[in-house]
Amino acid sequence: MYKALKAIEFDGTTFGMSVDAGTETYKKFKAQVKEEEIISIFGDHFKGLTVPAVWLGAIMGEANWLVTEIHSFNSFSIEGFKGGECIYVKYDDEIIDMRNRRQKYHRVNGGNSK
Repeated sequence: MYKALKAIEFDGTTFGMSVDAGTETYKKFKAQVKEEEIISIFGDHFKGLTVPAVWLGAIMGEANWLVTEIHSFNSFSIEGFKGGECIYVKYDDEIIDMRNRRQKYHRVNGGNSK
């Protein structure tokens, strides 16, 4: 069974593809989605869904390089998963801080990610 994945890049561009929701990898991916504290662009703290970039890449197949190599995506949603809620991509173990996120991670725009 395939589901629609819609990702939002750091510059606001949207990206869509289908992912195979019937695989063992997808089941493992779902277990990695967690609710965590996030810092907004205004410095306020809120709870949001997150997942490590490596797990998003794992379900993206050949398109995984978009998230694992050039860190294109800020957030994404998957049809029918968590009510289509926005899930933020974690590129490291630190709390997600929206105030400097694009500059820190987005390699295409000169980010200094690992």
